[in-house]
Amino acid sequence: MREKDPLTKVYVEEGFFEKSIFVIDKFLFFTIIFAPYMMVLNDIYLNKLVHNNVFWIKRAKIYFIFILLMYLILWAVYYFRTEYALMTLVFVYGFLYLIWKLQLNYGHLFATEGKEYTPTEEELKNIIAIQNIDNDAENRKNKIKFRTIFAVFFVLAYIFIFNVMYQFHYLASILSLFLIAGYDYYEQKYFKRDKTELFWKKRVMFYVLVLSPILVVLNFIIYN
Repeated sequence: MREKDPLTKVYVEEGFFEKSIFVIDKFLFFTIIFAPYMMVLNDIYLNKLVHNNVFWIKRAKIYFIFILLMYLILWAVYYFRTEYALMTLVFVYGFLYLIWKLQLNYGHLFATEGKEYTPTEEELKNIIAIQNIDNDAENRKNKIKFRTIFAVFFVLAYIFIFNVMYQFHYLASILSLFLIAGYDYYEQKYFKRDKTELFWKKRVMFYVLVLSPILVVLNFIIYN
């Protein structure tokens, strides 16, 4: 399935995330601990055709604040839990469901500054070039191949980290972040996607503010 970009008039192919959004939502929601990322990914999905990197840099800061607040609330619920485990679970799910419904119904009204974007002629050409790169069938196959190889390497590297430095889950989070960021840098350079203004600043902001919190939580769960 393809969607026409109103700015560039290019028909954009659906990626894995777009095709799997329903399944990803359900998985994140029912884990509870990763549910805050369901809201983040849904917001990214709703704004996927926004090309202004200034918008996404601001969005990364908002995501970080939201993730931090949600984890503080989840931690408070866990810390003050009582013997009424079922009631606690109902409260948590009810709260997350309310946030999710508010996002779906009113998310388009939240922090829309920069969403409307009129790029320069040169920037528009770069955006179209990136979309054509992403739509290319050979590039899509290569991305799957590269990411599969990286996933295998990452798992092996993580097993090594887990067995050698198992007592330092924060160190494991930092090393995991560098591995993922390093691979992403390679992929973006290989496919020549770093054409737009503030491209790398946007990605670094997402590494630090959006990716790192989930790595810390995930490593904490694994190590404990």
